Amino acid sequence: MSQVGPSDIAVMLADMLAAAVGGPKDRWLELIGPVESLPVWNAVQSNWRITPIATGDELSAINTAAELLRAQQPFVTS
Repeated sequence: MSQVGPSDIAVMLADMLAAAVGGPKDRWLELIGPVESLPVWNAVQSNWRITPIATGDELSAINTAAELLRAQQPFVTS
């Protein structure tokens, strides 16, 4: 498996959301916000998190996409 960084996670989430929900990828990147890399020793199931600025249906879509992506890509490089 190739190494994935936090910015890669943001792009993957934005791609997923643009394809599934619609809208511009850049807008989804804004709503997702930065992806934070966490120390693996403190986050054993997944070492990345997001703090979206979205609300309502957009927030729900982002959280669902994050859950799906986290199942495939639980860890990022720092």
